[in-house]
Amino acid sequence: MKKIKKLREFKQRKNGMFYCFSPLVMIVTVIVEVLLALFILFKLRKNTTVWLGFAIIVLLAVFQLAEYAICTALGLSEDWWGRIGFSAITLLPPLGLHLVYSVKGIKISRMLILAYLSALIWIVMFLQGYVINGQQCTTNYLIFDMKDRLGGAFFFFYYFWLLYATTKAVEYRKSKDISKQSRKSLTWFLVGYAAFIVPATIIWLFFEQASKGLPSIMCGFAIILAIILGTKVIPAASDRQSKK
Repeated sequence: MKKIKKLREFKQRKNGMFYCFSPLVMIVTVIVEVLLALFILFKLRKNTTVWLGFAIIVLLAVFQLAEYAICTALGLSEDWWGRIGFSAITLLPPLGLHLVYSVKGIKISRMLILAYLSALIWIVMFLQGYVINGQQCTTNYLIFDMKDRLGGAFFFFYYFWLLYATTKAVEYRKSKDISKQSRKSLTWFLVGYAAFIVPATIIWLFFEQASKGLPSIMCGFAIILAIILGTKVIPAASDRQSKK
């Protein structure tokens, strides 16, 4: 009954308009990302870069599933789905940086360790309920009410590591000691990150009302990143191994 009530409330708010981040779009996005993950799992030759890309796509799907569950009262409480969803996307920036390092052939670095440790701290805070006050499924997107200062600090953490991975990808792409396939992987990685970061940044800067739903909006655009990872970045990394 609770699920039916949730869906009815959502439909009543729509007033016949089309919204890009509705529960239907959320679940379709989950399906697309799961199919991409299955393609990687069963069709591509595995290496570290491939597994990292697989993990990124799976975590994107987890957040979209959490959004869908919140908007349809599926299973766990809304609070717990919010915690799970944010824990999933908190790992994305360090995984993206790790993927860039892996393409270049760098196994580990102090910055990568710092990225994972900072993500771990945030995950613990999310799971303990220290960051999110609540969440609301609106007609346009899902709004998360984050506690004062912590919300801003989280987005600083998020953007810092996204931009750091981007700068390293640009740097390594220009390197003369990487293979053609590695350069191709980094090129498509940058395209995917741009498709993910640029729209979200524009919304954050120029659309105050929409910026309240930025996590939901970012993961809406992240389907583009997932498709690019699954069809361009990761296959190129897999081909690199097969040619060794």
